[in-house]
Amino acid sequence: MSSSDEDAIDLNIIEEYICQTLPTISTTIRNELMEALLDLGVDKPSDLEYVTASDLLNIPLELVQKRKFLEKWKEGKAILFTFLLSVIAF
Repeated sequence: MSSSDEDAIDLNIIEEYICQTLPTISTTIRNELMEALLDLGVDKPSDLEYVTASDLLNIPLELVQKRKFLEKWKEGKAILFTFLLSVIAF
């Protein structure tokens, strides 16, 4: 598997995590969130550990939504999710 394939899988995992964690947000806001994460330098799921709610100030999400998105990841609830998605991708 090439590096670009791995990068695409990593970004797909992050996007799927957004969908699972914040299922009611619009596609537009989901895309804005993905773009903001990329601008922050997030290029793999483990990078989410270093993102804070204040890093996402310009994203039109409620503060609770931002915290929910970040805290679930930091609590480690996404570890199994990441593993399952990586297995499914192969």
